[in-house]
Amino acid sequence: MKRVVIYWLFLSVFIQSCHKHLVKTKTDFNYVDLQQTEASIVLTDSIKRYKTIVDHETSKVIAIADNPLTKTGNENTLGNFVCDAMEQVCLQQYKIKPDITLVNRGGLRVELPKGEIKKLHLFELMPFENQLVVFSITGKQLMEVIALIKEYKHSFKGMRLDFTTNEEVILINELKLDTTAIYKLLTSDYIAEGGDNFKMFGKPSYLNSDKIKLREALIQYCIFLNEQNKHIIPYTDGRYK
Repeated sequence: MKRVVIYWLFLSVFIQSCHKHLVKTKTDFNYVDLQQTEASIVLTDSIKRYKTIVDHETSKVIAIADNPLTKTGNENTLGNFVCDAMEQVCLQQYKIKPDITLVNRGGLRVELPKGEIKKLHLFELMPFENQLVVFSITGKQLMEVIALIKEYKHSFKGMRLDFTTNEEVILINELKLDTTAIYKLLTSDYIAEGGDNFKMFGKPSYLNSDKIKLREALIQYCIFLNEQNKHIIPYTDGRYK
């Protein structure tokens, strides 16, 4: 008898619990079979229409690469290409000549193929919404940046680093690094705000008021090269040894 009472008590609690759950579920969600409604037809047509527009835009060929751009090696052709694009757009739009350009290796998601470069390739290369920013840093902060470059092989422009000899060589625009000097750093807001362990900047004051996405800078640079009848020529120049 005692077992029967316990059983009914348990079953009662279980039923009440299930009952409460079902009521709450009906309150929070409405089930709509998209396969059976007129709205789904409108939605499907809208998706098709936008997909056609997106496909048309992203399939545009905007540059030609003479060879693949890869992330192979400490210094790599893909990173150099991205730094060139960042600097070019910074000069054109912000009228600022950066001393150093920096992009984090992990931010470059795919390599670029030889031949036709489409907008889609650049969306795959840079799927994030990171923006270009320029700000001033001290030579001492730059030493910390170089330590991270050495450890994680980030890509850069404006410096020559040689760690192959006992006496490390660090040149900024062919001049020896001055720890008391102020340098202009061009990079992404992701890095400026401490991403990928770049914690040394605090809250920097940006020198550029307008912001452009890094991906858009790459697209603009490709279009610029194409308009100049130039191809993307992958290269390394020994800036990092």
